[in-house]
Amino acid sequence: GRSTKERSVASQALELAITSNVGMPYKIFHQVTEPLMSAQRDVLDESALFFSAGGNKRGSLPASTPMPMPARQALLYSSDEWGATDRFRIEYSASPPSEQKAGIYRGNISFRVESRSPFVPQEVINVPVSIEIEPIFSLETSSEEGSGLQFGAFRPGRPAQERRVSLKVRSNLGQAY
Repeated sequence: GRSTKERSVASQALELAITSNVGMPYKIFHQVTEPLMSAQRDVLDESALFFSAGGNKRGSLPASTPMPMPARQALLYSSDEWGATDRFRIEYSASPPSEQKAGIYRGNISFRVESRSPFVPQEVINVPVSIEIEPIFSLETSSEEGSGLQFGAFRPGRPAQERRVSLKVRSNLGQAY
């Protein structure tokens, strides 16, 4: 997804369809195995990544409310006692901090299935992840008297008039301006 000034949270869904007749329980674990990194080697803090899951019919999921994405292997799904077929949806979201440098960040989330059944493959499935953080550069001004600089009538011989203006810069470009 894409994070912009107007939309600070980017999200994307992944649907898992499991076809199984192994006759015993299995578990699915997930984790961020490759941190999200830009071409300039900037890293997106993992605390900005969240997930929620739902839609399962047979097994159990941790929660339907957003949870932080685990940096270490964590349980995502537990099947029923017969290891039945199931389907569920995982909604991933990224909410980068406003000071996060603009760029395209890429990494991997991995999934691993664990079971005592010899028929369950022990492979790790890597899913590539990409988030684009749009460049932001804005300048906000404010003055002591509200909007604009009002000096009134200037008359020669009178003391100079001063007004203060505050400038607020929001930038995620990571370079001098």
